[in-house]
Amino acid sequence: MKKTFLSSARRRQILLAWAAAASIFALAPATASAAADYPRQQITIVVPFPPGGPFDIIARALSTPLAAKLGQPVVVENRPGASGMIGATRVARAAPDGYTLLLGSSGTQALNPNVFSGVQYKSPDDFAPLAELARAPSILMVGKASPFKTVGDFIDYMSKNPGEINLGNAGAGSVSNQAAMTFLASVGGKVTAVSYKGTAPALVDLIGGQIDALFDTAVQALPHIKGDRVRALAVTSADRIASLPNVPTLNETCCKGAELLIWYGLLAPAKTPKDVIGILTRAVLEARSDPQFQAVMRAGEAIVPSPSEGAAEFAAKINRDVVLFEELARKAGVVKQ
Repeated sequence: MKKTFLSSARRRQILLAWAAAASIFALAPATASAAADYPRQQITIVVPFPPGGPFDIIARALSTPLAAKLGQPVVVENRPGASGMIGATRVARAAPDGYTLLLGSSGTQALNPNVFSGVQYKSPDDFAPLAELARAPSILMVGKASPFKTVGDFIDYMSKNPGEINLGNAGAGSVSNQAAMTFLASVGGKVTAVSYKGTAPALVDLIGGQIDALFDTAVQALPHIKGDRVRALAVTSADRIASLPNVPTLNETCCKGAELLIWYGLLAPAKTPKDVIGILTRAVLEARSDPQFQAVMRAGEAIVPSPSEGAAEFAAKINRDVVLFEELARKAGVVKQ
């Protein structure tokens, strides 16, 4: 029988092909098994603002029912700074394995990319949306000793004394600044913006008289308003809120048709396996329906989305708002920082 001899180069090609095929077959069961036994360890929700703020309140309210649904501990990790960009970047760069999630908002996901030049993540590309958790109105507040009794007083003084009002915010890309930008674009006023690493420290300075005014979500602001530590001038919802029936809306006072609801939602890193995204989304939707979570949201006048609103609807909202805030920033003449 005639022998066939293979060159060393050809033998090397065959061996490499066999090795590649073997690796494919070896990896397939491992990948399937990774999704099948998810989750098998602790899950972290990264909150990109300090403890005590609306992000923190929502994340902690969600963590208990979510842990019960997933059968693993869910911990909250506060990573404040840079208007939420430090925390958001941490999640964007995390391993896409479903164990590191972001409590994001319209500020971190839609506003930041339009007001900062150094954003180290791309929204929506670097994230896989799971579900919107809540949407909440903001409240324009002043200190208890403030001379401003109404929104009209505030606007009148602002128009006659441009730049003299110190308006606090939790950073240029924060939800408090988002509300302020929308308000100022409507009334055409000018203030001096004072930025903090979160609305919690800004509230402390508002109460102490170091700043004149602040927009904050009802989730965090209501205890201070009801405790008579600050005064509410207006809410950004279309209608008055049940907790503050005597406080008018911006729609009633100065800005016809105005409505601004800040949304909060849970996101995973992009490229997280679809099976894992499916498990997470189902668990988040169930946790969102938990009576205790809903009670915390109602206490803060936040609206929980309907059960039918899941990952697809949340993704569409993010895409829409990225375009919306790009236009708002352009109209406001925002120069990226």
